[in-house]
Amino acid sequence: MSFNGHPLSTFCGRPVYTAPELFPGQKYDGPAADIWSLGVLLYRMLTNTVPFKGMNWGQLQKKVLSGEYIVPFYLSFKVENFLKKLLPFNPRREKNLKDIMPAPWVNMGQEEEIKPYVESPSDVIDPWVIQEMLNLGFHWENIEDTSKKTYNNVMATYRILNTEKPEVQCHAVQVKPFHLPELQSRSLSPAQEVQPECSGFQQAEQQPMDHESGEKA
Repeated sequence: MSFNGHPLSTFCGRPVYTAPELFPGQKYDGPAADIWSLGVLLYRMLTNTVPFKGMNWGQLQKKVLSGEYIVPFYLSFKVENFLKKLLPFNPRREKNLKDIMPAPWVNMGQEEEIKPYVESPSDVIDPWVIQEMLNLGFHWENIEDTSKKTYNNVMATYRILNTEKPEVQCHAVQVKPFHLPELQSRSLSPAQEVQPECSGFQQAEQQPMDHESGEKA
């Protein structure tokens, strides 16, 4: 598997999650490296630690390239076997999700075997994303190629923006201030300041009480 016809070469992500082939700086297969990182992530979720540790870059590289890690005793055999598929000792690793999804641990409690999610095809290009890409300097001709499933930097930018677009697109509406006609020609004096309205019960509560008669003044 490659990107736009070429293997990947960029080192990205945290070193503890990095696949072995990235350490020597060689070109690598993207999905296979992602599956390795998935294995490290699953190991951490199950054990609260990472399978490969090192005090520095050299030690970590040596640990990862050895492929040796400890599986805690409290993990089941099913999950242990699944981790071995994600983090195998041999350099020939699984290259896509179809290879790891049939694992018994993944399908526990399922009536049918879980299949990898397949995104439904769509030729509709989101207008909001188009405008954002135009603002970034992309040309319309290149953006239009995303509908042809051309996997390049334009498609990558489109997909990133498409996931980050606001769920509800809002538009600013300018509203002019409204003034009552009778208040435009005069201003209120201090004695005419508007008091907040209150109910009859609240008005009664605000009246002073005559302590001798027990009646309100």
